[in-house]
Amino acid sequence: MRRLLMLIAVLGAAAPLVLLAVQDDEGSPAASAAAHEHHAAQVGLPPQRAVVLARESRELAVALAIEPGMPLRLTATIINGQGAGVDDLDVELIAGTAASGASNRGQTCGRGCYTASLPVRAPTRFAVNIAGAGPVRSVAFPQPGRWAPTSGTAFLARATRAFRSLRTVLYTERLSSGPGHTIFTTWKLEAPNSVEYAILGGADGIVIGRTRWDRLRAGAPWEESTSTLLPQPIPSWSVRIANAYVLHRTPSRVTISWLDRDRRAWFTGTFDRATARPIEVRMTGPAHFMRQRYRAFNHGVRIVPPT
Repeated sequence: MRRLLMLIAVLGAAAPLVLLAVQDDEGSPAASAAAHEHHAAQVGLPPQRAVVLARESRELAVALAIEPGMPLRLTATIINGQGAGVDDLDVELIAGTAASGASNRGQTCGRGCYTASLPVRAPTRFAVNIAGAGPVRSVAFPQPGRWAPTSGTAFLARATRAFRSLRTVLYTERLSSGPGHTIFTTWKLEAPNSVEYAILGGADGIVIGRTRWDRLRAGAPWEESTSTLLPQPIPSWSVRIANAYVLHRTPSRVTISWLDRDRRAWFTGTFDRATARPIEVRMTGPAHFMRQRYRAFNHGVRIVPPT
């Protein structure tokens, strides 16, 4: 029988995330993490000039890299919950406009990798149809704005600096490892090194400096322990990003997609254009499907020891 293991962990440069891993009862978190690293290394990176999009499809992470040009070059990467590319699938790659479209069967290009060329100019929609991994599924991707997207690297660097300069952050997070395995968490971050989280119907935790407190559920006793310093606030994405492109821009907002090379995960984020602060961030990775919605910056947060 399989069960859901919830680990409160620190990824990269001390960014707090709740990690979900579906394992057998005999499995261990350490073994799962090692397998993740091994399999992730087998999944190739997208071409440098490709626009990257990603979506959850039940237990699978489905990423799509689109290289601008005529014809378009589409490459789908399909990854299972253990971080391994899924081979031997029948994959159809689709691109089109509101009036027309084209599709082609993907040819194998590596572990979990399928690629095809499509004669479509100025596409407004993309999809990947997958057969051979359970029920046939069709994964539609967010519609980009003006094609081809412009670089978002400079704006994302600005957003990272803006986040790190904040005093406090409050956001809510939905995190899933697949159907039936989803948790909802409220996160509070406070400079210089305080973190607080509360899982809906589950565990709570507080870290202040080198001291942390944990409890299994609301109303349960707190247990005190030591912690390493967790400098805050740190965004959920790392500084090692690639393929950052602006998908959509309005006078007040900008939406960017990118690949996080440290996390080995695909991100799409919507930011306030004036302040570069995040409004919503989505991450797609092996068994990690995350959506963060940001509620407040520099007010409404004060992290104190439990009473």
